[in-house]
Amino acid sequence: MQWTNTQDRYGAVARFFHWTTAILILMMLVMGVVMGDLPAGPDKFWVYSLHKSLGITILALAVLRLAWKLVNWNLPRENNHKWYEHWAATVVHWGFYALIIGQPLTGWLLTSAANSTINWFGLFPVPSITAADPAFREQMESAHEIIATLLWVFIGLHVAGVLKHMVIDRDSTFRRMAPFMKPAMVLFLLAAGPAHAQQQGTTFPTWTIDRSVSTLKVKATQEGSAFEGRFKSFDGQVELDPAKPEKGNARIVIDLASFDSQNAERDDAVKGAAWFDTVTMPTASYTITKFEKSGKTADSFLASGTLHLRGIDKPIDLPFTMTTTEEDGVITAHCVGSTTLKRLDFGIGDGQWADPGMVGDAVVISVDLTMKARKAK
Repeated sequence: MQWTNTQDRYGAVARFFHWTTAILILMMLVMGVVMGDLPAGPDKFWVYSLHKSLGITILALAVLRLAWKLVNWNLPRENNHKWYEHWAATVVHWGFYALIIGQPLTGWLLTSAANSTINWFGLFPVPSITAADPAFREQMESAHEIIATLLWVFIGLHVAGVLKHMVIDRDSTFRRMAPFMKPAMVLFLLAAGPAHAQQQGTTFPTWTIDRSVSTLKVKATQEGSAFEGRFKSFDGQVELDPAKPEKGNARIVIDLASFDSQNAERDDAVKGAAWFDTVTMPTASYTITKFEKSGKTADSFLASGTLHLRGIDKPIDLPFTMTTTEEDGVITAHCVGSTTLKRLDFGIGDGQWADPGMVGDAVVISVDLTMKARKAK
């Protein structure tokens, strides 16, 4: 087998790149046309995951193909072609390279800007290349669609050129790139959606949560890649004296529909019946019945309580630190903590979404609360 190009035929490597890329691009374009109309569910997310994995594969193949081209230039052109045919072939040739690289690159950018994930055939997560940005995501989505249309046009031009060489010119152009193999590829899966948590309480100095600066965040995995979200609406009451934590209690109520991971499709999905079911159960709550010092440092505490989510109650411990400052008779407390829960314990995304390879079972809940209270007289 001749690996490199010769005077009358492309080598095995060049032909492998050509035909493998061609088949994958056709698969991607067809998937792009039909996948948006698929009903919501694991199958749709699997197709999107596959689409993204194939896109990264095509991008890698295009880069490798260009690198190979640097040391294995194209064969000499047929002498019976006119100058404008050579010019048209050059435009289509390099235009294809631009589109083949641009299409998966814009897909990667829009996925990153959507704060979504790519896991390459379930083998490893592909890092994001830009921060979450809804406006930029829309720009990249438009560019992605335009490039897809241009690819169809260029494919039509390319096929027309091939047919001309075969039927009219009857030259050896096509035979020089004729395939030597049928490329194969193992295609995997995995999809998306999140999971979340909450808090509650009641007893000593009564603290008011400053919701303008406080955050309740969620960190989960989708296709093996981590993503973050937050609940934009939550409130509650905390009664806690750091000097006598055992007398404290608290209750935090979370608006589940306020979840925001900067990915509209994922955020809409988790509000559905399979996940939070916000129509039936719009809120979750965390009721803390016990505070105690954890003994690690002077400002380390442990909250023990019950998380009520989707009609299910489970005990949850939350280790946290609490520091206080005082100004003009107002005490400001800063509490930071995190805990991990299992989404499936609360029936979140069970059934068809139970596979932790699609959406991880472990969910990290992080709280960063700023609270204020009047100093006791």
